[in-house]
Amino acid sequence: MLNIEHARCTHKLMLKYSQEPTPELFTLILERVDDVLVGIVYKIATKYFFIEPNIQDLYQCAILGLYKLLVATNEKHKPEMLVGRLYSYARSEIFQKYAIKRKLKHALPKESTIFPVDTKLIQEEQLAYIGSLIDQGIICEEDMQLLQRKFVHNQSVREIVDTSDGKWGKSWNTVNKRIESTLRKIRTNMTEKNIL
Repeated sequence: MLNIEHARCTHKLMLKYSQEPTPELFTLILERVDDVLVGIVYKIATKYFFIEPNIQDLYQCAILGLYKLLVATNEKHKPEMLVGRLYSYARSEIFQKYAIKRKLKHALPKESTIFPVDTKLIQEEQLAYIGSLIDQGIICEEDMQLLQRKFVHNQSVREIVDTSDGKWGKSWNTVNKRIESTLRKIRTNMTEKNIL
């Protein structure tokens, strides 16, 4: 996220670019907002499933959105609104290019030890895969919630037992077996589909 000082400096560069659009200045601006842009793309990718593109395609669209924002930037725009405007332009460009989209029924957790990924390389296929396991009945919503507690929220099996009112079992052994069983189902499916 850009702090206000960083946003002000970036806004000045953007105003300069609107007067003198050079490749060097564009590269400098992109370097300053790249982390924000990646975050925006990741956020959009976790909310929507696009049939054709992978994350790199979405990122390229977001860069085009940045370019259109640079062209439209003027003195009236407030630096503190920069991230919001960047999000708006990036999303608009992505939706224009890849119009067929649907909200994800089952979004991938923000962190995952099942799919350890770099946010710059995460792909929609992985997002869809998690949802497809539930849709196919290989695992259920409760299984996914249990894995999220264990691997995303880093809860110990004992903490899960103590805070879940027996939802996944009333003993450490029962809950641990369910975690192992769910992971085994996912690994088996991945092996059968040659994903591993």
